Amino acid sequence: FFLRIRRPPRSTQSRSSAASDVYKRQREEYAKRQKRGQAKDFIEKQVDQRRVRASILLQRWFQNRKSLWDERSSMVNRLSVDAQSGTLPRNDAVEKLRLLQEQMKVN
Repeated sequence: FFLRIRRPPRSTQSRSSAASDVYKRQREEYAKRQKRGQAKDFIEKQVDQRRVRASILLQRWFQNRKSLWDERSSMVNRLSVDAQSGTLPRNDAVEKLRLLQEQMKVN
């Protein structure tokens, strides 16, 4: 059993016959369904690409934050060592440490 598309009878010369309209509608519906499927695929692809981009940006942000935090932590350690060893006057070291710690709280 095969499903056949209804076509206008051969005796009908007019293209605006009812059978011809049915055939035209069937072709139009098929074309619309194909376009909807393509649009859906396109949208899904765009969403996936944006998710990947957002993930990459978030990773970069965390890496930058971590490196900034590590850099400031090492500066704090160096200042502490310099203050204890006496190479940096204690008041200067305390002030620099306070400024660095405030920056670390803000960021």
